[in-house]
Amino acid sequence: MITLSSHDPGLNGKGRYRLTDGVGVTAFDGFVLVLDVRNDRYCRLGGGAAAMLSSLQAGGTIADDARSTDMLEAKGLITRDPAPVSKSWIAPGVIPRPSTSLLETGAAPAATFADVADMMWGCTATRLRLRVQSLHHILVGLPAIPARRPAKGLVALAHALDRARRISPFKPRCLPDAIAFVRRARRQGHVVHLVFGVKAYPFEAHCWAQADETVLTDPLDRVLRFEPILAL
Repeated sequence: MITLSSHDPGLNGKGRYRLTDGVGVTAFDGFVLVLDVRNDRYCRLGGGAAAMLSSLQAGGTIADDARSTDMLEAKGLITRDPAPVSKSWIAPGVIPRPSTSLLETGAAPAATFADVADMMWGCTATRLRLRVQSLHHILVGLPAIPARRPAKGLVALAHALDRARRISPFKPRCLPDAIAFVRRARRQGHVVHLVFGVKAYPFEAHCWAQADETVLTDPLDRVLRFEPILAL
């Protein structure tokens, strides 16, 4: 189960800057990639701004450099709001590196017609919602993470999504499909997280569902190409 340490990234005390809720940062050589969920965008920053964001992501503080802090605050990436960071958002350093995938662990259990149909409808409905609602609104509206329960049924649910993707008339898309899976899995009592990842050369973004170190919606090798940037 993914848990947050008591030294959460971005908690810097009253009056000090912290990352805005829904902002994730991953450092590469000389720059950072940033996910800003509230504005549904990724950006790349270098120089002093990158160093500041990296420091805040790691739980540090930053000097009040007017030029850089004003720019980052204007973009909505940092804030002086003293309110605690929402526990819904999980920093990349807390996300376990996946080591297995449910889609690659032996014979697939028989997925019921009801489960496949439900997953197909969930993926379709999420595609429609993403056209009319903001990503941030959809994510914060996901069911809360339940208390840990036995994982019985999670394998079948993962294969139900895999089958729904194969027979659906629409092309698989990681964002709506993973959101739909997380919503269904949490409603069934499973502790499942939605993870966003990026790679820099060339830039590409991806997201997937994960429980502990197990990927639920993708083959393992696909996910390992990306560095986690944010989860919830």
